[in-house]
Amino acid sequence: MPCGTAGSSRTLLWPFFPWGTEVRADRTIDGGFAFPLLGRRTSEDGQFAETTVLWPFFEWSDDARNGDRYRAILWPIHKDLDRPGKERSTW
Repeated sequence: MPCGTAGSSRTLLWPFFPWGTEVRADRTIDGGFAFPLLGRRTSEDGQFAETTVLWPFFEWSDDARNGDRYRAILWPIHKDLDRPGKERSTW
């Protein structure tokens, strides 16, 4: 968990099935992971969602609060990060 965050996490047969809650400033994010097949995290306000399939190769996330959009397809071959008004990087 990044520095400055608080939350709880639980694990079943670590590292294959972790799940938990993360608190970031004014946002609470719940998520789970079935390693390496599927991972999903969403915010309680419904404005943030992150999904991964066959981690780390396919991942995407959307944040409606600030407009951030991230896509990784066959990572590290293709990655696209769009932060409206700030930056856009694709490689």
